[in-house]
Amino acid sequence: MRKASLMFALLLVLSAFPPLAAAEVSGYYEFYEIRATFENDRALNILETSTYVNPTSQTVKLTLNKSIPSDNVENIRIWDSSGDLSTQTSTANGRTSVTFETSWINPSQHYTFYENYNVNGMVLGSDSEYRLSLWGLTAQTRYDNFNAVVQGPTGSYPFLSSPEATLVSQDPPTWRYSTSLQENESFEGLFTKFYYSPVFYKVTLNRTLTSLGSTSGATLDTIVLNREIPWQFSSVISTSSGVNTMYFDAENNLHAVFDVGDVTSSSAKNVRVELLYEVDVHDPKIKSSDVGSISAVPSSLSPYLQSDSKWDVSNSVIQAAAQQAVGGETNAYSAAKKIFDLSIDTIEYEIQPERRGSLWVYQNKRGDCSEYTDLSIALARASGIPARAVYGWGYYENENLRGHAWLEYYLPNEGWQPADPTWGETSGNYFTTLDPIHLTRSVRGLSSTESWDNVYYYGSSLEGSETDDIQVVSASAAAQLYLTAAQYQATLAENMVGTSENSTLAAILQDALNELSSAQSASDYNEIILKAKSSISASNDIVLALGKPPEGQRFNVEGLMVYLAVVGVLLAVGVGVYFAVKRKRGSSSEHSLW
Repeated sequence: MRKASLMFALLLVLSAFPPLAAAEVSGYYEFYEIRATFENDRALNILETSTYVNPTSQTVKLTLNKSIPSDNVENIRIWDSSGDLSTQTSTANGRTSVTFETSWINPSQHYTFYENYNVNGMVLGSDSEYRLSLWGLTAQTRYDNFNAVVQGPTGSYPFLSSPEATLVSQDPPTWRYSTSLQENESFEGLFTKFYYSPVFYKVTLNRTLTSLGSTSGATLDTIVLNREIPWQFSSVISTSSGVNTMYFDAENNLHAVFDVGDVTSSSAKNVRVELLYEVDVHDPKIKSSDVGSISAVPSSLSPYLQSDSKWDVSNSVIQAAAQQAVGGETNAYSAAKKIFDLSIDTIEYEIQPERRGSLWVYQNKRGDCSEYTDLSIALARASGIPARAVYGWGYYENENLRGHAWLEYYLPNEGWQPADPTWGETSGNYFTTLDPIHLTRSVRGLSSTESWDNVYYYGSSLEGSETDDIQVVSASAAAQLYLTAAQYQATLAENMVGTSENSTLAAILQDALNELSSAQSASDYNEIILKAKSSISASNDIVLALGKPPEGQRFNVEGLMVYLAVVGVLLAVGVGVYFAVKRKRGSSSEHSLW
């Protein structure tokens, strides 16, 4: 958060009538409000209203000097009930200085004046996101009623404010933070975020496989999306050739399986997957009274309470830390929030060259998004609260996409709810809320691996790398992508059903085809999207029923592993055949940037 201060200096100008001796001014502000209004071009319109009280027996005039933390300030106007006041402005070191004199203020008079100007370049974000750090001030005198107000773009969603403010209007969305200030006390500013929702994305994944020698029969099994997230809809738009099948795993992650074939040191193989995402704001406004006790967690979720290689749930240090954080709290919401806060308070953000795991990060108190996530999961599980990891991307302007990790807690009565302690460290409340610039690719709770890929092959070792490109698209452009995705998924479902005489699957397939036809004939893009999503969901039900993973042993191992799967005599000279398995998540940026 920007911590620039807006300084007010109050200087006494002695009146000529009646003549006064030098004296101190002991006035104060009965009311002050700074109101920032978002404009269409992301500029800010600032209106400041100040009511100054002169409690003395002297008539005074004030010379005020203020510093605005921007050198791109326009249309400055300052006035009171008698008209415009004369101003002098200058810019230096990225700031604008404004000096002006008030009118004469009589004894015991309440004097109100106004300041209005436009500021460019302070509203950050791109596409659907608008975020602002409204600057604060250090009080040179008392402020009885101090208000900071931010009015966001009409039609947008007021996602958060920090410090926590009151939402006084839903549209246009308006936050108001009120307090009082004593002399020399500081207000650090008001950070706000607004979003237009939903946001549509086109994501392109390009996976390259290379061999150190000669590799034969390579098969790539890669997670491409997760269908379980209620505030997100995602689908495959297209893939490069070689797709053998698709299937959903036990945590609703969709896998695409490619027959890569032979790979040599001189011929790399490339695999491409195009995805469509539609992501909404998730802000259910859950309260502790909405959530049951930890004892109400269903026994079926016991796998999400277990230790794993990166989640040291059974370690005595983690057990003690969980007990210290939660204490005797029995409400699952309150306990999970304490764990969330402890992770933020414990960890100092620092990019790590490798994933460390919960015990290491608790003892060393530093890490990136994987460490925030792993510690939160381990502490939650040690407290009896099911928790699992989420892997995907966080989208920001000029960054395209960044690999990111966060988690979900299971809260009785409310189900799985997201939490992002990494962003909670700097950006406000991300507990049970999520913005539409979080894109989920996979959910992992049955194993602590963050890998997206399995590669099966014979011969020399394979190396893999993945590049990702993410683009925000308009709703009308998304509608056309939805049509392509629905056609792709329906074709896949048809191929899977084949000549099956299963009447249930045949009915589901017919539903998918009917909804696809309706989408293709619709003229309104909202109707296209609605029908295409229905078709895709039906096709995915068939993939869920019929999709199978490739044959072969799976391992929960990160990095390159070679496992001796078959030993036999294939050649007269007794050459052994080795079956290798590689699990690798991709480039390190997917692990450590956030």
